[in-house]
Amino acid sequence: MPRLIVLLCVLALSSVSLSSVSLGQEADGDADKDGSRFAASLIEGLIANNESLHAYSLAYTSKFESNRPGARRVQDQKVRCYHDPDSERTIVARRTMSNQFDSAGEMKTYDGIFLIEMVRNRQAMMTDSQGKRRIHVPDQKPLSMSIRLPFFHTLGFHAFPDNASSTFNREFWKTQAVSQEGMSSSLINNQSALVRQTFEKDGVPTVKYEWTFDLESLCPTQRKSYYFNAELKKFVFKELEKITWKNFNGIQLPVAIHDENSQVAIEPGSGKRLNFTQQTETNFLWLSVGKPMASDEPAPDQLATLDTIARWIDSGLGEVSDGKTAR
Repeated sequence: MPRLIVLLCVLALSSVSLSSVSLGQEADGDADKDGSRFAASLIEGLIANNESLHAYSLAYTSKFESNRPGARRVQDQKVRCYHDPDSERTIVARRTMSNQFDSAGEMKTYDGIFLIEMVRNRQAMMTDSQGKRRIHVPDQKPLSMSIRLPFFHTLGFHAFPDNASSTFNREFWKTQAVSQEGMSSSLINNQSALVRQTFEKDGVPTVKYEWTFDLESLCPTQRKSYYFNAELKKFVFKELEKITWKNFNGIQLPVAIHDENSQVAIEPGSGKRLNFTQQTETNFLWLSVGKPMASDEPAPDQLATLDTIARWIDSGLGEVSDGKTAR
């Protein structure tokens, strides 16, 4: 990560901000330029940090809640992943437990487990309630999308897990950092800085992002997104993401992510717009990062049945499996 570049930009931004008080408008242009450069350096640093993650073993829990009118849903997931590019072995095991409530308050419950294991030449095996079988992974489809491998390259730019085309998103933000177009920044205090990115189409604002960067870790502790409401002629809040980071072998990685976003549903019949929120809490347990993971690599008998898969997931979280899985 270009930490030295960021620190130099901090000093430059502080200097120009002070100079603008006495030099007037001429210094304002310098401040804008330094603010854009500072913002871009932080974005570039975040991208470099995320791309430093290669091999890892982790487990995480995620709780999703949606209060959509007439279709409230609560979903809990337990996930364990093993990813080793050197051996070309990737394993994703996921247990999903959800309750969905209709407008009458009736509840539907789902409890399911599945595992996907990929080895060399994009050969993959899936195990779920239908048994174990070989599946085809298209060459043109990103690995993260094919086997639902958690994608960390766009961490801090998109809500985890990134459901969009992650490769495209990563390249998009790289391009933005180079161009610095629409970017600005300001120091909040000695510990943090605010970075803004505003997008326009044909001169009309469309969306805006705001990050609060911690200047020690050089990672964003908060990200907000807004969309421009043409009727109100102002930006309206869309999403808030808060991230707690921890240093693992020189890489800043998340240990907790809180995400909440505003949604709109159309009421059947009346066509009335109903606002509701969705919220996700994710907590990570990193078992190993960027080093040989022989002790974390599962043996074949740990992945043979749904019950053994459930125990493998729970052991990664430090839990004892109840041994009851969906069939």
